[in-house]
Amino acid sequence: VSVNGVNFSIEPATTLLDGVGRPLAPDALRLGQWVEISGQVNDVQALGIANKIQVRNSVRGTVSAVDGGGATVTVLQTAARYSDKTTVVDGIDSAVALGVGDVVEVHGPLGAAAGTVQATRLELLASAQNIELRGRVSAVDIVRRRAVVGRQPVDFSQATQTLRQT
Repeated sequence: VSVNGVNFSIEPATTLLDGVGRPLAPDALRLGQWVEISGQVNDVQALGIANKIQVRNSVRGTVSAVDGGGATVTVLQTAARYSDKTTVVDGIDSAVALGVGDVVEVHGPLGAAAGTVQATRLELLASAQNIELRGRVSAVDIVRRRAVVGRQPVDFSQATQTLRQT
């Protein structure tokens, strides 16, 4: 797998995980996915050995707004900007075919502004079994157990698990 100009080999001992820690097969990796890799790198040859690869999408959920002219879809208050030249689209012919109510998984780096992503991959999903959101925490209210991630308010008052650190 090639990431940021480094070609990583996937060995039999390499652990591959999805965004919530479930095992993945090597053939589940797709062009445009955002991944986190730990392993060893030879900087001179731009070669590496991956010990662990975890897919890290930016947001997964239901599309709440579409701006075809601005090439943006909004999911969980996150504006995902796409481009025909730099965004891989899976499950539909084109990103402009996305509509409000569609369920998508978006990959890409966080933008400079809160709640924005530059989409490298947009994947149409059958359903939103689990929503996911990654972003900067801009506000936390420990007493009321609420936070804002990107621009999305999050109520964690009913959470039964400890928030994980990444």
